[in-house]
Amino acid sequence: MRLLRADTLTRAQRFLIAAAIVIALGLFGSLVYIADVSLAHIELCPVCHIGIVRPSEMVAAKGDVEPSKNLLIWNGSSHGSDYENYAKICTHCWMAFDDKRGVWERASEVPDAFRHSLSAAIQQVPLPPREHIHYRIVYTQYFRDRHFGESVSFSCDDIPEVIQPLRDYATAHNLFFRLDEIPPEKGQHIVHIETNPPNI
Repeated sequence: MRLLRADTLTRAQRFLIAAAIVIALGLFGSLVYIADVSLAHIELCPVCHIGIVRPSEMVAAKGDVEPSKNLLIWNGSSHGSDYENYAKICTHCWMAFDDKRGVWERASEVPDAFRHSLSAAIQQVPLPPREHIHYRIVYTQYFRDRHFGESVSFSCDDIPEVIQPLRDYATAHNLFFRLDEIPPEKGQHIVHIETNPPNI
């Protein structure tokens, strides 16, 4: 391609080149502005620092059933997801933000499903034999003010040989132990074993 010398250009050619440069700079400036605006509206997850945080209603549509992501949102109930209690959700680590309590949290039946690993003390809680456990064993991780908290919860038979070893384990590992009453005719308790007080 033959290059044009500046001293050989006509006035019309110079005008067209100048106009093309102005248009190109304008388009570039617009793209930079759009990129700046777009980036300004992107919120990275404060927990994993990788995922994009989005409003919960954009991530969890009514009727969704995806319990592997976060049982607090997708709990497998017949009415679908329960995102109303959470303002936003990370689309990478699936932590959900409760803006009333100021806490990010995620629940899962799989103890090694969390991006930030659960502590050994919670992962190694000596669970009762399966015949004494009713429904799910749920591991929950909390995050607030750069601090993590964890728990494991499940419903089990209210008998000393089931409850006492759990209480002893919590004491030995400096964990919080809590029982929630279930109507006595069922003969069960909901056990919570936590690394931090419930009000993290």
